[in-house]
Amino acid sequence: MMQRVLCASVLLLAASLPAHAMTASVRWCSGSPEFKISGAPKGASMLNLQMSDLDYPSYNHAGGVLPFATLVKCGALSSSPYRGPSPPAGQVHTYRWTIEALDASGKVLEKVVVDKKFPEQR
Repeated sequence: MMQRVLCASVLLLAASLPAHAMTASVRWCSGSPEFKISGAPKGASMLNLQMSDLDYPSYNHAGGVLPFATLVKCGALSSSPYRGPSPPAGQVHTYRWTIEALDASGKVLEKVVVDKKFPEQR
């Protein structure tokens, strides 16, 4: 009986999740990072890319809104208000990218958050 209840709970949870799950990866490069987006919802026409510094949250790194693409190339945010990572010398900061897939009206269809350290430690 307990197994049936557990199985039913798992199925109910799985059914309540969205059919797609947007994911993103970030790669630092000069200008602005490269983003790889997968699993974006149908109807996505724009990406809202915003960065914050978890170690210095009062500094506004901003970001920008770009046409939707599964690959956002290095430097794509160069003409936006985006300001890249700039931790003090010798420090590593964790930056949070909030990436929203927007429809043509600007409505958020889905959101993903990616944390990335800078500079990257090798």
